[in-house]
Formats: sequence, structure tokens, C-alpha cells
Amino acid sequence: MMALRTFALEVHNKAGNLQGEIKDLSITSLIVTGTMNASDFYFIDDHLKHLESLDLSGATVVPCNVPVTRYFKSEFAADELPVAALADMPQLAAIVLPRGLKVIGQGALAGCDRLTAITFPDNLETIGDYAFAGCSALQHVTLPPAVVTVGKGAFMRCGALERFEAAPSSQLASLGDWALMDCQALTHIDLGPSLQSIGERALAGTQLTVLDLSGSPRLEQVGDWLMVLTPVEQAKMPGSLKRMGDGIFLYDSTLTHIDLSTKLTAVSDYLLAGTALTGDLTLPAVETVGNFALYNVSTLSSVALPATLTFMGNRAMAGMTGMTALSCRASNVPELGDEVWAGVNQSQVPLDIPPAARFKYRDADQWREFLFRDYGVIGDVNGDGEVNIADVNLLIAMVLSHGNVYSDDVVARADVNMDGEINVADINAVISIILS
Repeated sequence: MMALRTFALEVHNKAGNLQGEIKDLSITSLIVTGTMNASDFYFIDDHLKHLESLDLSGATVVPCNVPVTRYFKSEFAADELPVAALADMPQLAAIVLPRGLKVIGQGALAGCDRLTAITFPDNLETIGDYAFAGCSALQHVTLPPAVVTVGKGAFMRCGALERFEAAPSSQLASLGDWALMDCQALTHIDLGPSLQSIGERALAGTQLTVLDLSGSPRLEQVGDWLMVLTPVEQAKMPGSLKRMGDGIFLYDSTLTHIDLSTKLTAVSDYLLAGTALTGDLTLPAVETVGNFALYNVSTLSSVALPATLTFMGNRAMAGMTGMTALSCRASNVPELGDEVWAGVNQSQVPLDIPPAARFKYRDADQWREFLFRDYGVIGDVNGDGEVNIADVNLLIAMVLSHGNVYSDDVVARADVNMDGEINVADINAVISIILS
């Protein structure tokens, strides 16, 4: 009689002895309890090529030294899934990780292209670089609450991944470079309330149509080219965000609306170049607008630049052919790079600026090409076409106004000495005009 082959096995192991416990290398299911070390994991990876299910919930990972280095390492820590420990397992579909595991090492399960189910331990803190890269059957990941760091490329090229979520009480602080890059089915993310940084290209090449990071109120920076080749239609940034990397939405031809953080210090290079933003865009209190930042955004009708602005880079707003109005509240004329408004018919675009600074802008290179508002005759404060005692009386009233608000036109005509203030010097200047 032919004996039936054993395909499922449960082993109570002592670290380093798993090879001696398993005689049939064709098993498809394995449960390991007891202790394990790196040599046990590498035995599984090297020899159990038919394994479909692996339950390590009852196992404890202990430290070890191995005589022959694996992936340039010979020492392995406790409570850590070793580097490339179970990489490229051809049949592995489900894994339950050890309850005490705190770290999933670099590339630990990379290339397991049939993996669909992962049970993470509650106390897991770190998912290492490329840990699950290329797990192309994985559809849904929910991080346990203790995870603080998701490393570089941790889930990149997981082509079937649709949802990536942090637990409601998540401690996730950092999502590394390329972490979810080229997850071509990804349509939903929730990165939790503790997130502080997102790395370069972390969400590039996904299918996210809405990027809403407002649920991460501690987020301060996001990396370069974050959403490249991703069809985002709307984006909402948290108020905590201070830095956005270069080219985050570069040539996203579907992006029509974005809410920017009020704490943003700069509009970075290529940030919104080639997008389909519509309507009016008000930039927050930034100091600089980078090179090509709004290049070829031809669908915007107006842009409001803040009083804090000091510099705009090369071709920052070139190709904005749909622009019908521009305002800049900076009292000192911002410096400019080359061809900031190349392709824009500036002579047909009204420029709204602080009245007291109008002569500075009219004398400034590139700014002078815009259409300037005519505020009337300097000194004709009341706008009646004459400079006389009535204008002196109105000026006195303005100096003594104690907070009364006057229109830009009146203020422009009243600031006779063009020092940006309405005071006794302007009264004296009007009297001089009358007496002359």
C-alpha cells in the first residue's frame, strides 16, 4: 500500500532546528510554535517551495549569529523578521506573523506574488524597506496601531492593492520614499492622525483621484514628485503642512482644485505645472514661488499673490494664457527670475497691487508689462478733479480717522509723498501743491 504524503505540518521548534524537524519538503501548510531564528527562516525560504500557508503566531524570534552571511549580515536581532527572510516564496498565499514581532526586515516578503492575506501582530513598530515590494496579489492592508515607520518601497508595485489604511489609533509617523509607488489599483488611503512626513514618489503611479490628507493634522512635509502619473482631481492639504516637494502634481491634467496649507513657506519648483486648476487661486503666506511652479496652467483665471512674497522663479507662471487678473499684496516688489510670464498677454491683465507701491511696480522689470489701474491725480484726495482745500480737509480726517477704512483709490491719491503712509507730511504736500 502506498503511504499518503503529508502536506500540512505543525512543529514545536527550538531555534535553529527547523531543518531537522521537517522531512517532507512538499508540505503546503506549516504551523510553527516555540522559538525561531534567522537560519530557520532561510531554511523555509530555500526549501519549502510548495508552502501556501504559514502560521507563526505562536513562535518567538530570537537573536542569532550565522556562520555564513546572508544578504551581507551575520547577526540577527530578536523580534525581527530577518532581511529577505521569506522573499520570493512562489506559492505563499497567507501568513500569520509572530505575536511578539516588532520589526519586519528589509525585503522580508518581497516578491511573494501570490500573497493575499497578512496577519500583523498588534505590537509591530517598523515595516522595513521593500518589505512587501512586488506582492502583486495583495489587495488590502490595514496597519496595526503601533506601527511608526513604513520604509522605502515597502509596498511598491503591489499591483492589486486597492486600500491602504492605518488603524484609527495609529502611531504611523513616516511613510518612506516610494512606499506605495506603482500600486496601480490603489484608490483609497488613510494614513492616520500621527503622520508627520511622506517621502518622495510615495504615491506616484497609483489611481487615487482624491488626495485628502486633512486627517493627518501633524503632517509637516511631503516629498518630491509625490503624485506623478496619478490622476488626482482634488487635493486637500492639512493646515500643519510646511513643505511640499518639487513637482508633486506635475502635469496632472485632471487636477482642478487644491486647498493649500496656510503654513506653507514656499510653492516649490514644478509643484502645479501643467495641471487643470480652474477659477481663482489664492496662494498662502509663502515667501517664494519656485521655477515653473504654475507653468502652463492655462485654465486658471486669476492668481492672488501674498504680501509675504519676495521671489518668483524662472517661468513660474509662463503659459498661463487664461489669466484675466493678477494681484500681489507685497509692498516691496518681489524679485523675479527669467521670463516669469512668458506667453501671457500681460498688457491685457490688470495688476492689483498696494496703491502706495504702484510706482515701484511700474518701474520694475517684467511687472511693468501689466495693465495698471489709474487711481487719478495725486493730491486730488476726494477725486473731484481739483486739488484744493477740500482735499486738505479730507486728509486731516484720514489722519484722525482712528481706523476708518478708505478705498484704494482715495488712499492712492492721499499718499502724496508715496511713502506708504497717510500722515501730516501728505497734508503739507497737498498745501504745497495748492500754493504752487
